[in-house]
Amino acid sequence: DKPPWLLSEAGGQMPCVIHQGVPHVETSAILKWIDMTFPGPSLAVPEDFSQMVTRAGIFPAVADYTKNTDSSKDAELLVNLQMALTRFRMHLFSLPYGTNYACGDSLTLADCELLSVLYVIQSATASLKGWSLNDLPVKDEVRQYYERAAQLPMFSQTCYPPSVGVQGWTMARQ
Repeated sequence: DKPPWLLSEAGGQMPCVIHQGVPHVETSAILKWIDMTFPGPSLAVPEDFSQMVTRAGIFPAVADYTKNTDSSKDAELLVNLQMALTRFRMHLFSLPYGTNYACGDSLTLADCELLSVLYVIQSATASLKGWSLNDLPVKDEVRQYYERAAQLPMFSQTCYPPSVGVQGWTMARQ
């Protein structure tokens, strides 16, 4: 059950951030709003990387696999998720050695979006499906990217508890 404020303020859409009484929904829209509203270094994605997150297709693959309740489809959906992660891995391979983030050495909106989706894998997908980035080899580039970025205080201190994500994804499966 979604809280009444979420239903009335944002039509039940998640994720949702309410700032000064105005709801902002959907991860990419929230990230763009943050970049436009608050001072600081820009989180804008460089033009040559602007379609990288969409092309990788990680979120649709995570959603399809995590929400699936038909176990006969799990193997195929997991392969689709692993292929999406491989597309992102190939992108990481294309960057100069030692690059910390998806678009270079500065955190961008692309990283914020990717990290939120990878967090779903680490919390909800792990709980509901028994698969996470921890099932990848320790030296896997996607796993290392997530582990490195997840240590950032701005990420680790602002994540919702895993139980909240599991509850939301459990409801999405119904």
